[in-house]
Amino acid sequence: MAKKNWKDKVEKEYPDFADAVQGLSVAELDARLLSYAKEAEAIRKGKEEKIQEALDRLSEEKKTLEGPYKDAAKANGLKQRYIVHLIGEKGGNTG
Repeated sequence: MAKKNWKDKVEKEYPDFADAVQGLSVAELDARLLSYAKEAEAIRKGKEEKIQEALDRLSEEKKTLEGPYKDAAKANGLKQRYIVHLIGEKGGNTG
């Protein structure tokens, strides 16, 4: 089964569009093309903004989830350093 080319796809999926632009002049087609280019840019920007918003939310959620673990790890490290210090003070081997 042969893959449809883009022209056939447009004519099948957007017949009203294809019919409407067939009769346009080159100047009108240029204007329409510019309009679609602007729309494509707006779509791209909207997509990027939504993705960035989602990434920002995920980053904040990650910080929230990591918080207790960071605090626990920090406390654990401080306690270990304190014990090593006490072992050294009491003449034990800390190496």
